[in-house]
Amino acid sequence: MKQLFFISTLMLFVVSCEEEQIQIQESLPEIITSFQSSQQFSLVETNFKTLSKTLSFDSFWKKTIEGKEIFAVPSIKNKVIDGVIYFDQNFNLIIETRTFAKENVYLSFRDLNNNELVNWTGSKRGENYMFSYDELANNFAKSQSNGRYNSCTSDCYSNAKKACSADSECEMMCDLTPGCDLSIAVACFIHCW
Repeated sequence: MKQLFFISTLMLFVVSCEEEQIQIQESLPEIITSFQSSQQFSLVETNFKTLSKTLSFDSFWKKTIEGKEIFAVPSIKNKVIDGVIYFDQNFNLIIETRTFAKENVYLSFRDLNNNELVNWTGSKRGENYMFSYDELANNFAKSQSNGRYNSCTSDCYSNAKKACSADSECEMMCDLTPGCDLSIAVACFIHCW
């Protein structure tokens, strides 16, 4: 349950950011240097060898989500982020890998043992990728056997979409904002868990 909550928080983090502007940090905060010498990072180096070789610790970013500080360290190849390690102050972490195809990006979120937790596909729309709520919900449903979660999330999502559709300004803003539906879905996931 704790891991699922952490995944949902990370999904909200991923969805709330279009693409972070990578900025080189002059000095790394203590939590980043502590993470580099942690047992969890040793497992990352063992289980994600290719990703760990291209991590750019000086390009990290962080967000505070629901009072929890989440750090993100990207893996950068040819000036493109092909993966991200997300972790909190306790070094709970999720690894995101990205695979790019001509018109799609495939995101996979994995635990430290390289077990896939969630995956989904985004279709290219201009410079951004659009993700399907149905696909994400199906992936969560497969990785989760709690029936209450599934029905609660579906009900919450349906009610939120109906409420937004009833307000023409909300409906227009949601139609124009990439990831709006997915943000609603993730918020409902967090609410129901």
